[in-house]
Amino acid sequence: ALLNQFKCLFLEGHFFEREIIALTRRIAESGIDVFITALDRDSWGQPFPLILEFMAISDVVLQPRTQCASCGAVANRTHRKTPIVGGNLIGGPESYEPRCRRCWSPPQELPPIDNSWLGKARENQATSADL
Repeated sequence: ALLNQFKCLFLEGHFFEREIIALTRRIAESGIDVFITALDRDSWGQPFPLILEFMAISDVVLQPRTQCASCGAVANRTHRKTPIVGGNLIGGPESYEPRCRRCWSPPQELPPIDNSWLGKARENQATSADL
């Protein structure tokens, strides 16, 4: 009964590598509740494959929404506000905002072909931290 009191939380699940699936399964099978927060799609409106897999193996999936930063309607997309420079897709409120389907538009830059954007983003972040 004591194990049921433990919880494990992963934030920004869309940034993790695929190995997180096996890890979260092991944690959950040991009796610990696992919670993962994540965006379900990228700025181009495409689903994050890892998040689709998490959703498929989850006992419960909650998809809370917020308001569109432009019109106030229910937002279900992430709008990139700033240009993508050097492949760096990581950013906060200065770079992204919630938008509804009507107000959303994808970035002008082409989307990454695969998840290599994550590695590039991490390289850029590490380089910026070294300056």
